[in-house]
Amino acid sequence: MDKRQRAVAFLHEDFPFGGAEHVTIQLAPYLESRGYAVHVYARLLHPELWPAGTEKKLQTHLLPDSSSLNSSRNTAYLAAELRERGIGTFVSVCNGFLAFDPLRNVCPGRSFLFAMHGKPLWEVADKEQRLLRKREKTGGQLKWLFLDFLKYKVFQLHYKHYLKLHRKLYEKTDAYVVLCEPYKKEMARLLRIEEPTRLHAIGNAVSTPSHPLPEKEKQVLFAGRMTYADKRIDRLLRIWARVEQALPGWRLVLAGDGPERPTLERMAHELGLKRASFAGYRQDLTPLYEQSAVVCLTSSFEGWPLCLAEGQAYGAVPMAFGCSEGIKAICGGGECGLLVEPFDENAYAEALIALLRDEPRLKVLRQKTLQKAQDYSIERIGAQWVELIRSLQKEKKHDLNP
Repeated sequence: MDKRQRAVAFLHEDFPFGGAEHVTIQLAPYLESRGYAVHVYARLLHPELWPAGTEKKLQTHLLPDSSSLNSSRNTAYLAAELRERGIGTFVSVCNGFLAFDPLRNVCPGRSFLFAMHGKPLWEVADKEQRLLRKREKTGGQLKWLFLDFLKYKVFQLHYKHYLKLHRKLYEKTDAYVVLCEPYKKEMARLLRIEEPTRLHAIGNAVSTPSHPLPEKEKQVLFAGRMTYADKRIDRLLRIWARVEQALPGWRLVLAGDGPERPTLERMAHELGLKRASFAGYRQDLTPLYEQSAVVCLTSSFEGWPLCLAEGQAYGAVPMAFGCSEGIKAICGGGECGLLVEPFDENAYAEALIALLRDEPRLKVLRQKTLQKAQDYSIERIGAQWVELIRSLQKEKKHDLNP
């Protein structure tokens, strides 16, 4: 690679706001250790959410136009940045950014990538669940019938829209990165790609502890943004009501914040939960991962939930509905975590109670999760990114002069 283009740029919507942003924070130091300067560009920046210490290490830049990612003003700004900062690799984490051609025209020799941090066409599942939420809040059989009809129509429209969008993202970039091999196969099928040479599977890296792990407490953890369409934490509260009765020594901690938190707190009160607490947003979840024996999700859909993989790195056994290939991969098909048939709350409660009662089984699974977490070490994941960056640059035969 031309030494003038040893920098890598990541484009985000809000930074740092969720799992995809956390992944960039994890990956940046590794890339820098391999000689790459890393720049983060975002439509909105939230310095108050940066993990301690990273605000001085990350080179973050605010786009001049926050109203539209693809505006001519943002495109001109990014083109100037690519030239002036020697950025040879541009990675978009935004499915709404499509201005690759204008950047390529004025900045030849660069590699342009799209990284999808969800399951294939997760946007459709999100729209469907949001519509179902409206249905739950709507009374009357006629209204329900209307919403069922509307759901079908809206689902079809969204499916076609996002299928077309991701086809464009594949066609306009040099590489389209998904989270695991099953997602790669699924995207090839959805996009009808016979030879998916531009599809690449790279998982998310997680940090691992550098010190011996303490003994686990009788604690179960949920960690994530408190939203309804995807996370469905209401299921976990109903499940926990049964666990509390069966296992009085255990407690549930819910870490995170979001629009559903007030509703969930009311629900916990109505269910009479005595050992379920809301810990709020935490910049550092390490103490909770270290204390917790199990990390639980009850989501309707997930791409590659970091909380499960991060929990594994600290010996917390992951448990979730098997609603996506990403979850199944993290849990090793059930060898390194518990998978429950979607979306059987009774089966989930029974499986969780049985696990928490079986300390020998917990210890065995804990060891397996620690071994599994090595698959997401920054050394392995970072090396895959470096290899992809280098291979794309080798393919470039354009004049590297900007």
